[in-house]
Amino acid sequence: VDPVSLYCQVFSRGVGTRTAALYVAWAQHFEQRGLHEQADAVYQKALENQAHPASTVLHEYNLISVKVQSLLTSPADGLIT
Repeated sequence: VDPVSLYCQVFSRGVGTRTAALYVAWAQHFEQRGLHEQADAVYQKALENQAHPASTVLHEYNLISVKVQSLLTSPADGLIT
């Protein structure tokens, strides 16, 4: 079973939609594959749905934000521009 399909199915059935653990696991799945925009969207959905504990969602969301910002500001392929 594809993890993304599983998360989508669980979410669409309303299971765990107010639980931070669902969104964190879902977003981390995307992060591990370098799909940062999708991970960001999952964290945004967690915030919209007021997932608890909110501190967990915010902490993880801040971590990915720092990673993405680092990727955007670091020189590509080690070249200094």
